Amino acid sequence: MIVDVKAWKSITSLQKPGKEDILAKILTLYLADSQQLVDKLHQGMDAGDATAVNQAAHSLKSRSAVLGALSLTTLCQQFETLSRQGQLTEAEPLQDQLDAAFDHASQCFRAELNKRRAA
Repeated sequence: MIVDVKAWKSITSLQKPGKEDILAKILTLYLADSQQLVDKLHQGMDAGDATAVNQAAHSLKSRSAVLGALSLTTLCQQFETLSRQGQLTEAEPLQDQLDAAFDHASQCFRAELNKRRAA
């Protein structure tokens, strides 16, 4: 359940003085619509739709990697690989881990947002 805050430093290095907080903006966007990707992944698993699982896992992996959600990124990579191989049954046990990693990353991101808003 690791979030690598070095990724945040990389993002904040792009910050321009007097402009909107770029990290806060990215975190807000992630929190606004990444749950939909988790839901699409679960729906794809339930329907046996490897393509839907692959697409959702790929999108979530990319977004999560940018923000340093390492555990979540790794799980998404596993879903991507297994769905590409048509092995959704093997991916089933990973669903709870994915939910836990997503919840953890989201909590970390919300905490950072709250800290930035309070500053």
